[in-house]
Amino acid sequence: MSAFDRESRLKTNLNTTDGFYDQGLAISQAILNSSFEKLYEKYPALHSFSYDSGLAKMEGEMLPSRLIVPEATLNLGQILHVFRFKTGTLTVAGSQAPVKLDNWEVGVLCDLGQQFVREYAKETEEEKEQRAFVEKEFSVPGDYKLQRLYAKLTSAQWNKFDVHTSKFFDDKGSPMTYEEWQKKDLMGATTFGATLSLYGADLQKQGLSTLAVSIILTGLPQEIIPTFTPTNVTQQIYPYRDQNGESEYGDTVKGNRNCLLFLEVVKKEDGSDGQLPDARQVGYNGNFCYPPAGQPGVDGTFVLGGELFLARYLLRQLQAINEASSIFAYRNTYDSVGGWAFPIDIGRDPRHRDYKHNVYEFVKSSDKRTWVYNKRSDNSTPAALDGSGHWWSSDHWSEARTVVSWQPGKAPYAKVEGEYIYYRGITFANNKELIDPSTYSKEKYTGKWTLSVRVVIEDDAPRLKLESTEDLDFLVTGEVEASPNLGPYENKKYELRDSVKHKILSRIPVLRNNLREGFQGDHQFTFPVTGKLAFQDLTFNNEGDILAGLVWKDVDGPIVVQPPDLTDVNKLEPSLPLTDTVNFGPISWVLKGHRK
Repeated sequence: MSAFDRESRLKTNLNTTDGFYDQGLAISQAILNSSFEKLYEKYPALHSFSYDSGLAKMEGEMLPSRLIVPEATLNLGQILHVFRFKTGTLTVAGSQAPVKLDNWEVGVLCDLGQQFVREYAKETEEEKEQRAFVEKEFSVPGDYKLQRLYAKLTSAQWNKFDVHTSKFFDDKGSPMTYEEWQKKDLMGATTFGATLSLYGADLQKQGLSTLAVSIILTGLPQEIIPTFTPTNVTQQIYPYRDQNGESEYGDTVKGNRNCLLFLEVVKKEDGSDGQLPDARQVGYNGNFCYPPAGQPGVDGTFVLGGELFLARYLLRQLQAINEASSIFAYRNTYDSVGGWAFPIDIGRDPRHRDYKHNVYEFVKSSDKRTWVYNKRSDNSTPAALDGSGHWWSSDHWSEARTVVSWQPGKAPYAKVEGEYIYYRGITFANNKELIDPSTYSKEKYTGKWTLSVRVVIEDDAPRLKLESTEDLDFLVTGEVEASPNLGPYENKKYELRDSVKHKILSRIPVLRNNLREGFQGDHQFTFPVTGKLAFQDLTFNNEGDILAGLVWKDVDGPIVVQPPDLTDVNKLEPSLPLTDTVNFGPISWVLKGHRK
């Protein structure tokens, strides 16, 4: 990783001009095409192609198809699927002379578009069909395994072929443009385009993808409820730019680090569905993926938004510590037997009995690098005359503060530092200003503690880990100054000093369990058929989002997938499944093909 790429990646975020996404995944063109190549290597049925539209018949021996992230335009929701012939022919109906398709590459522009999970009032018919496809063919967003992403990618329909990406050759093998072919053989060129359009329409009619296979989720295990439930997702392309601000496109080292982004919003705290930003596109700020430069590059990045992870999850759990460090000071009391009393509640506030209350919330600092909790309880009594003609007052208050900090470019490590002050005192004097008191006490008790929360990699997936010493490195003090006639207060010093410490420490096991249970399960990525993406190199970016690099890993065990024979898509029988299955842990996927 070059210094430029390292700094560039820290600038990435999920912000749009009027909002942001909660989480996202950037997949490089290199990984997408590696998948296609592995499919081709494993399954001989992908080596040939045959389709009869009625207007013409296309058939041939195929090379692995490729995906190309195109140059960014106003529409960032399109990607190119390049269909590559090794050898082949196009035979127009009624013609005896086939057109050779040797070495041809046909680029098809696919509209990825938005995938809805919930019906909504202004839904168009096209959006309704997309939503129905999502609901039928694979689980909703939040399943964040690459099975789902792969299904979404290959569900994009063929709209039209792209003449700029496509490569054409004449009968002698010399390159030619589509326009040159039109001038030479208008009927052949026109029929070619029409046949591709019919092919795409037939695939859509059959519920098939651009690979002409239907990906069906079956044998679902009992659902694991995610910490946050995504409700809507959209996709866009995203370029790699070098230190000169330049991009490349196509099958080049830099071009292969152009990305496809999958961007999600999650269910809101009130239970309603999260809404996509009005401005859908994430602007360029830095590179999610980058090529190798002396060290391995990055071909995939998962982004967990800081507002989601910190504000809505981690800090909410840490509010339990804020409540535990709360000292509620009641109004002092007096009786002739016990004397003056300063009742307190440690670890609770009678007005706010749930740590989830907003009084215990953190607030982001102005520099956006820390989250801070502050709370003060004050039941002091101003100077007043007592029944014997003496002036008196009492001080009874507490302050608590917790700061959560993180460092960009460092492994996800949230440092949690807390402190509190508890103060009580009483003063008697012969004057309203309480100068030269005859009786007084001044007691101040403080405590400081620290712990950390790390996001670590275990079994290729992120896990939260609470790290602290047994006593949180607690440092406590107690300072007492009193007139001789109030000496008994000195005896309470150590008892008061230690009670808050013990109250906070008692909350740690509960907090640890909450963290362990809340952030688990759904962050293991599996790319169907071809491999597994595992997490590595977690870090905070400049926005406080967690970035995770993704590494390609081979899948262990046998994998069997049988694609269809595309001899005539018009005659395919969509209800005839093949029996081959592929198992990925608890999920069984069937790539269902269709034969005549």
